[in-house]
Amino acid sequence: MAWGFRRRQRARKRRKAAPESDEPFTVTSFTKDDGTPVIEISLGPMMGLGLGYEAYRDELGLTDPRTIDAGKAYARLLMQQHETETAVSIYREILSAQRVALGAEHADTLATQHSLAFALYSLGDYPEAERLQRLTYQARRKVLGPLHPDTLDSGGNLGELLIRLRRLDEARQLLREVVDGMSTVRGSDAAETLGCRMKLANVEHLLGHRAEAEREYRDLVTGLERAQGPDTPTVLQARNNHLAILVDLQRTREALPELRRLVKAATKALGAADPVTVHARHGLARALRQEGRLDEAARSLTETVGDATEALGADHPTVLDARTLLAEVLADAGNPRAEREARECLAAWERLHGPTHANAERVRGVLRHVRGR
Repeated sequence: MAWGFRRRQRARKRRKAAPESDEPFTVTSFTKDDGTPVIEISLGPMMGLGLGYEAYRDELGLTDPRTIDAGKAYARLLMQQHETETAVSIYREILSAQRVALGAEHADTLATQHSLAFALYSLGDYPEAERLQRLTYQARRKVLGPLHPDTLDSGGNLGELLIRLRRLDEARQLLREVVDGMSTVRGSDAAETLGCRMKLANVEHLLGHRAEAEREYRDLVTGLERAQGPDTPTVLQARNNHLAILVDLQRTREALPELRRLVKAATKALGAADPVTVHARHGLARALRQEGRLDEAARSLTETVGDATEALGADHPTVLDARTLLAEVLADAGNPRAEREARECLAAWERLHGPTHANAERVRGVLRHVRGR
C-alpha cells in the first residue's frame, strides 16, 4: 500500500503538527536477550482502516456488509483528519454499493448520503452538497416521517446550504419548519434546536433584519453556553455571528474587544485554521477596517488567508471570503497589491460559482474602484 504512505506523508508535511497517532505506521527495533534483532511494524489508525477496507473490498466485494462498515469507518476517520477529498471518494463508493445492495431509500443508504453531503459541504462544493442533502431530506420525510430526528438533521443541513447559496427565502421557510419540529421532538432548549435557531437568525441577518437577529443571537449565545459550555464550535460560531451583527449596526467599539477575545478562544480551542476560527478572524478584520485601522486589518487578513489556504485549499469559499475582504482593505489603503488580489479572487469565484455570482460581482466592484483611482 505505497499510496497510503505517500498520502499521509503529504498530509503531515502540510499540517506539520499531526499527532503521533496519525502516523501511517511506526517501526520499533530491539534486540532479544539471545542477540536476535527484531523489527516490529505497527500500522496507524488511518493506514490500518484503509488497508482493511481495501482487503474487504477486494475479497468480499463492495456490497458485502463488512466492506460497507469498514468503508464508513475509514471515511469517518478521514473526515476527522481533514482528508476530505479522499473521504468524499470513499463515501461515493459506499453509497453506490448501498444503493445496489439495500436500495436508494434504505435508512442506512440515506445515512451515508447525508454524510457524503456533509463532506461535500466541508469541501466547499455547495451546489452538489445541496442536491444530495435535498434528496436525503425528501427521502427521509417519506421513509422516516417529518419529525424523525434524522429527517430534522437533514433539514437543518439543507437550510445551511441554502444560506450558503443565498437562497434565503427558501432557507427561512425550511428552517422555521425544522426549528418547530426540533422544539417538539427535542425540546426548545436542546443544543440541536438552538443550533438550528442560529441558522434561522443568520437568515434574518442576511435579509437585513439586523436588530431582530441581534436580539436572537444574544439569547442564543446564552442558551448555547448553558447547554454546551463556553468554547464548543457551535458556541464560538454563535458568538462570532452576534458580533458580526454588532459591526453591521456600527457598534464596532463594543464588538472589537470581544472579537479579539473570541479569536483567542477559538484559536486555543480549535486551531488557527479551523473554519470557525477563520470566520472569527475575518470578523475581527471587518471591525478593524470599520475603525480605519487598515494596516492592522491587512496584516491580520494576510495571515488568515495563509492559514486557511493551507488547511482548506485556495478555492474554498471560506478562503475566498477572506481574500475578498483583503482585496477591499488593500484597495481602501491604496495598496498596489489590491488589483492583483482582486483579479485572483475574481478568477476563483468564477471557477467556483460562475461569472454571475454575487461574490464575483463584489470583486469586480473592487477592481473598478482600484482602476478608477
